[in-house]
Amino acid sequence: MKIIRCIISFAIWLPPPFSGNKTLPFLFNGGIKLILKSGLGIIAKLLKYENYAMSLKKKYTNHEDWYLFNLSVAKKSQNQGIASKLLRPMLEVCDSGQFVCYLETNKEANVPMYEHFGFELAYQGVIPGTTVNHYAMVRKKRKMN
Repeated sequence: MKIIRCIISFAIWLPPPFSGNKTLPFLFNGGIKLILKSGLGIIAKLLKYENYAMSLKKKYTNHEDWYLFNLSVAKKSQNQGIASKLLRPMLEVCDSGQFVCYLETNKEANVPMYEHFGFELAYQGVIPGTTVNHYAMVRKKRKMN
């Protein structure tokens, strides 16, 4: 019997001047299924969160940033350097172009990891109308040596 180990991990970076999800791509990439499963009330919640998150992003970067939209490493594959392999190449590109990077997380435990990669905590709060924590992080432009 041959055992195949599958590591599920990915990083999604969105280029400047990203200022929010667009309706049609959202609908075609799982949004319709989410609405059908969760009900129409989910639309108002998603829009409220989107407006909140993008207002913070605009405040700290004016949307002139590379936005780390999603970083995911399967639980069983964490603490093996995979996040580093996913982040470092793009951070080098951003450094060479002197771009700001921006991300958000809802897990306090993620903050030190992102700080390790040069991100600074710009804002910590609670998403309005929820009990969900929100951490906005910025990695400033870096001068190349």
